[in-house]
Amino acid sequence: MNRTQRANAVAEGLEKARAAICSQSIGTGRFSERVSYALAALEESFQGIPNRTRVAVLLKELPGLVELAKTEAEAYNGHPNYETWHHLLALENDEGTYHHWSHRAQELAEDADPEDFDDEVELARFLRTSLATELKAEHENACCDVANIPVTMMEGNRLDIVNTLHHCHEDIDWDHVADSFLEAVADA
Repeated sequence: MNRTQRANAVAEGLEKARAAICSQSIGTGRFSERVSYALAALEESFQGIPNRTRVAVLLKELPGLVELAKTEAEAYNGHPNYETWHHLLALENDEGTYHHWSHRAQELAEDADPEDFDDEVELARFLRTSLATELKAEHENACCDVANIPVTMMEGNRLDIVNTLHHCHEDIDWDHVADSFLEAVADA
């Protein structure tokens, strides 16, 4: 195998490894399974490549492949994590809530003067941050409302319920939720 063939085999192996890591058939999580599939794809493509070259490629590329596997393992249905997916699904499935946040995203976009920003990236960042802040505040207010419900109206301990609501939603990526509403406005 000449140098060009080795380079092509390495490139093909890395591409297969990345595809294996990102495979939807693996399912959510399963970090070690993703890394195993990536290494198997590399091994298959590295047939006929000297061990010294294999080791050099692995030393250079393995950290990036591991990071990709970690990111893919943490993702959920195209969203950063389960909590973000679940909360966004709840917002989108309630018609009134969906229309409220879609309308609010539209208002923010219409009220923002592009002349006030250096470029489109700064404008987009402003819109995302503004809407994300409002979404998070609304969520926190709803959690506080639950905390004020009399214990006699709940089963179980009110503090446990409030703590559960807080902890299960502290990992929500509010920027991602805001982006979802802003993208819908941009597409309309």
